[in-house]
Amino acid sequence: MISLSRFFAVSFDGRYFRGPHTLMSGATYWCWQPTSVKPSPPIREDQYKCCCGSFTDIGCTAKYGFCVFIALDVIELVFALLGLAPLFLYQLPFAIGMVALAILAIQTLKPIYMQIYGITYLISLFWRALIVGYMAFLAIKALLAALSANNESDWQKEQNNTVIVKSRISLTIVFLVALFALWRASVTWNYYKFLRDRQLAIEQQSDVSQNTV
Repeated sequence: MISLSRFFAVSFDGRYFRGPHTLMSGATYWCWQPTSVKPSPPIREDQYKCCCGSFTDIGCTAKYGFCVFIALDVIELVFALLGLAPLFLYQLPFAIGMVALAILAIQTLKPIYMQIYGITYLISLFWRALIVGYMAFLAIKALLAALSANNESDWQKEQNNTVIVKSRISLTIVFLVALFALWRASVTWNYYKFLRDRQLAIEQQSDVSQNTV
């Protein structure tokens, strides 16, 4: 048995008290702690794939893919700060915050940063989906108008053919952007799962160690 005075003396550094979102050290690891996920340790980084899983032997894991995407975000942010990339002034704090959260998630491996990043990422993904969807709508509208137009002259026929080509190119770009966005979303989710399962496995092992003492 531990004395009452010693209990209160050590409770504040987290060795005996453990809230729902804290680990043994008392540090915060969660915004919300998953209760239905029961990972089976050991949790290895190569279990969480970047894409098809064919290149995990050369380091193509979810963490590797996530780091590549964040590196691209950093490059885009630098170009935007230099005025070489389109980014509105009100978007800068949001973009900087997302990059900072992602770097913290990579450096500390704490799921709390990835959970906050996930919320901001979903907001960003929603707005980009609206923009891409609107571009697709305009391209389809122009394509249908050009296909149904009466070509009364060679000039009008040439103009409609130009519209058709541009619309098809625009739809191809929209498709590739959507495919890229889905790939990035999948990599982001897999990296979060790695951090989540890793932390849950650590806490499960900690609980077992406490129960056996």
